[in-house]
Amino acid sequence: MKTAVLFACFFSFLGMSSLAAARSLEDAQVVQALPTGDFSVGIGSILKVDSKPQILLGELVNHDGTWNSLMVLDPSSATVSYVQATQSPTPPQGLQTVLKLYPQQGGTCTGYALDDYLLQLNLSGFTGSGDLAKDVSTEEGRTGLLADAINQYYLVLQHRFSILGIMNSYGKKYGFSCTKKTFDDLAKAQDYVKTAAQTGSPVLISFNVGMDMTNGPFKLQKSDSKDAEDIRLWLPRRVGERNGGGHSVVAVGGFSVNQNDYLVMLDSDWDLPRVWDLHEALSDRTAIDEVEFYTCH
Repeated sequence: MKTAVLFACFFSFLGMSSLAAARSLEDAQVVQALPTGDFSVGIGSILKVDSKPQILLGELVNHDGTWNSLMVLDPSSATVSYVQATQSPTPPQGLQTVLKLYPQQGGTCTGYALDDYLLQLNLSGFTGSGDLAKDVSTEEGRTGLLADAINQYYLVLQHRFSILGIMNSYGKKYGFSCTKKTFDDLAKAQDYVKTAAQTGSPVLISFNVGMDMTNGPFKLQKSDSKDAEDIRLWLPRRVGERNGGGHSVVAVGGFSVNQNDYLVMLDSDWDLPRVWDLHEALSDRTAIDEVEFYTCH
């Protein structure tokens, strides 16, 4: 599977323009807080935004840590919105922070996923040696980290195509150790991701894809855009489906709607996080033994 990761990464869709300014968040209120890790208001909490109850999917921040938008789900319309403010935002305190993405360049999804993982790990409150926070605090440091992640995965012979080897090499500097999990039991795989999501720490997921993208579970809408965003996703390959190559993404949190489980995902095919239906992405038709899960602590 590792060499296959080079191919599907080329299918990047960059149609999302920058967010348009829209509404004020002055009246956003926490209705039901679900603590997650270091966050008092985690993904899955209920907020009132625009006088409607909505599910928090993350307070999106740019790579430099500045505020970008609020990602929420309106379950009544099955629509995920990326909400910006018309003025300086004042959302409630303690919201779970999620990385606003840089779209990948070329077939480099795993390099970007490694970088996204480290940036999200820092946002999750991880401290370790303190060097990770230091390195991502400057533009020079962040640029160097992204370039190094791409170089380590695709070019450096010692770690080429070895996600675990690269992550543990970073761990020696930043003060963490990483594990790789694979499963031949679907329920165990689903439970593993759900449990990890509840901690507030990210999970890097690498897998083979089929030949066709799958539609995501919700409509996607930027603040005042008249057109809905593209909802297509690469999901793990199904048994019997032709292997279309590999892809890598990062799960940052989970939530439930109508007793169904969903994950908030960093997918560098896009510049904003997406949502997976957990039981669609990891179903009884999934080639589950090909899916790799990586976590660091």
